Formats: sequence, C-alpha cells, structure tokens
Amino acid sequence: MKEKLPIWDLSDFYKSVDDPKIRSDVRKNLAEAGQFNKKYKGRVDKLDSKQLEAAFRELEIIALLYNKLFGFANITHTTDSLSQKNGVLRQQMLDHVLTVQGFLIFFELEIMELPKERLAKLINERILRNYKHYLQNLVKFKPHHLTETEERIFNDKMATSGVAFVRLFDEHFAAKQFDVKLGKIVKTMTQTEILHLAFSSQRDTRKAAAEGFTKGLAKDKQLLTLIYNTIVKDTAIFGRWHKYKNPEDFRHLSNELDSKTVDTMISVFRITIKSSKISIISKRKF
Repeated sequence: MKEKLPIWDLSDFYKSVDDPKIRSDVRKNLAEAGQFNKKYKGRVDKLDSKQLEAAFRELEIIALLYNKLFGFANITHTTDSLSQKNGVLRQQMLDHVLTVQGFLIFFELEIMELPKERLAKLINERILRNYKHYLQNLVKFKPHHLTETEERIFNDKMATSGVAFVRLFDEHFAAKQFDVKLGKIVKTMTQTEILHLAFSSQRDTRKAAAEGFTKGLAKDKQLLTLIYNTIVKDTAIFGRWHKYKNPEDFRHLSNELDSKTVDTMISVFRITIKSSKISIISKRKF
C-alpha cells in the first residue's frame, strides 16, 4: 500500500483560494495601512511613549493580517505549485504585502532617526516593554538604512528580484520527474516523493534515491546555476547599497547573530564532517 504524505489543513485561515474573505481582508488591510501612514508619517519624533505604544499596537494588527494572507497563499502554493489558481493567489498576496509595506516603511526609518539618547530612553520605558526587543534590534540596522524613496524602490522590486527566482525554482521542481531504480524496477517520482525515500530505514533505498535525485539535478545544472547566481548577485547588490561589509551580514543581523558566531559554527561543522568521513573510512577496513 502506497504511503500517503501529509496534507496541510488551512481552513483556520481561509476555506479555499476562492474564499471571499480573502478579498475583504485585503481591502481592510490596505485601508488600515493607508490610515496608519496618514496618521503617523512625519511625526514619529513628536510621539510620547504612550502614543508610540498605541502606534505599535496598530502596526501589529496590520502585520498580523498581511502575514495571514501571504501565509495562506504561500503554503497553498507549496502544496500544489502546479495549480494556476494557487500561483496567481501567491503572486497577488506577495504584491499586496509589498504594497502594504510601502505604506509602513517610513515608521522604522523615523524611529531609527531619533536621537540616540531618546532611543535609549524609549527602549527602557515600562509602557514599551513589549517592544523592547524589537527596538533594540532595530537600532542595529540604523547604519544600513537608506532614504525612504530608496527603501521603497528595493521594496517594490522584491517581487521581480531573488524572490521571483525562488518561485521559478519551486515551480520547476514541482513539475520535475525523477527516475529511481529500486531493485530491478525503475519508478518515476516527484521531488517530494524521492526526498521522502531519503529517510527510508533501508540503506539501498536511500542510496537509490540519492543517485536518482543527483542524476535528475544534473540535467538542470544550467537552470540551477542561473537561479543560484542571480540570487547571489541580488543579495550582493542589496548588501552593497545598504553598506554591509559582507552580503550575508543582513541575514546575520536578522537572525540576531554576528559573523564570528556563524563562522565558528561553520568551522565546527566542517570538522565534524571530516571526522565522520575518517570514521566511515576506518570502518570499511574492518
């Protein structure tokens, strides 16, 4: 009997991609973002702690809704990347998120422009205790922010930059078929199915899955190289304009790590891999 892979139940979000609630939530989200922009843009430096706390709560409501909308569309697309309706919805919700974020970009920029002493005081305000961690991390990005116009350009182009190539990768490999030789039988499988075999308790099955997957990838090396190089270049451009020393520094800051910690982890991992190889080679001799 063929094993069934798990399927997401997303009904807590929306009933389907045709749920009318999606459109009404999009309209609501856009209206709230526009109101937020009109209410606070150009006057963040004039807000007292109580008013700033109220602004944060409004921002949370807006962010929760657009994350719900995109989360539903993204996971639905992941479960069936070949569905045209799923692809359309994902692209529409990505465009929606970027539009909403365009209304909100000013807020973080104006907070980062506050005097150092004012920021330090806000971080320790009791009424802002729920946002202390957020403010502490926001300060770390201060040396790297651009003007609002420049940040909005980067925001708007996100849909056609590295993100677009990630979608190309996902949809291409959702349709791709891999041949796996299991004993004397050759089976054609999807990427999900062949990667599932990689966790089989049978060594021969895992080996066959690895060989089939590798051969399948080799046929797409030109496309994979293009996707990889484009994403690397896109990351490098973003890093250069935002004055990061290394392209990966933005990701480290977002993950609340420093380069030294990541480099140490990589070094330890390489040592572990080397030790594992030595152990395997030694066992083969006996």
